[in-house]
Amino acid sequence: MGKSFIVVLVLTVFPALFSCAGEKYSDVKKFIEETTEAYEECTTALDRAQNAEDVAKAFNDLADRIQDFGPKTEKIEKKYPDLLKDPPAELRKLLANMRAAMNKFGKKMEKVAISQFKDDPQIETAVKRWVLAAGLLGPSLFGSSNSN
Repeated sequence: MGKSFIVVLVLTVFPALFSCAGEKYSDVKKFIEETTEAYEECTTALDRAQNAEDVAKAFNDLADRIQDFGPKTEKIEKKYPDLLKDPPAELRKLLANMRAAMNKFGKKMEKVAISQFKDDPQIETAVKRWVLAAGLLGPSLFGSSNSN
């Protein structure tokens, strides 16, 4: 039993560990994917919103989800100081996808939160929460699209 366990361990666990360890920007990729997913899910929630309460919930959920992104951004910027000036090819598509998700979110936010429910106090409060959480992201994450 002991030998077969070791064989299974060697054949399954070790290759997975080594393949993850070798990827230089795995932490950055994961962060970009998390950010993209958060904004895509909020956009979907805004699409499905039936009332001001649904819109406020979408913004509050997004704010909850991204509130720790500020420290993550700072850590990445310290680890890879020149990353966003000239991102490697392996990150360009992910960054473009993230920016596209944020742009789509921005258009939906403008339509729903600003136009449709602009005077609702619960949406105003939720949007403020999101703005504070997003402000922690830092300018580089929202940086200009010319760094694609």
